[in-house]
Amino acid sequence: MLGIGFFVAFIFIPAQVLMQEHTPPNMLGRVSGSMMSVMFSSQVIALLSAGELATHLGIRNVYFGSALLLLFIAAGGFYWLSRTRVVSETAAVS
Repeated sequence: MLGIGFFVAFIFIPAQVLMQEHTPPNMLGRVSGSMMSVMFSSQVIALLSAGELATHLGIRNVYFGSALLLLFIAAGGFYWLSRTRVVSETAAVS
């Protein structure tokens, strides 16, 4: 739990900084409130469903599934960011 608490800062702080940089000041409260609602809702759903999944699939398979889902999310983010960068570079050249 100590490790999770420590390493969550490496995700949470950059996410907050990015959100604050790219959100207009008059919308900052709404966007941050919506982001927190989604995060806390997903935590509740994960807590409610993890036990049932572990009972049916086994805890090891739940961990492997979580790792696989994380890899898909990372690959999708990498693809989306690289595609966005190419589009912005071609717009800058034009």
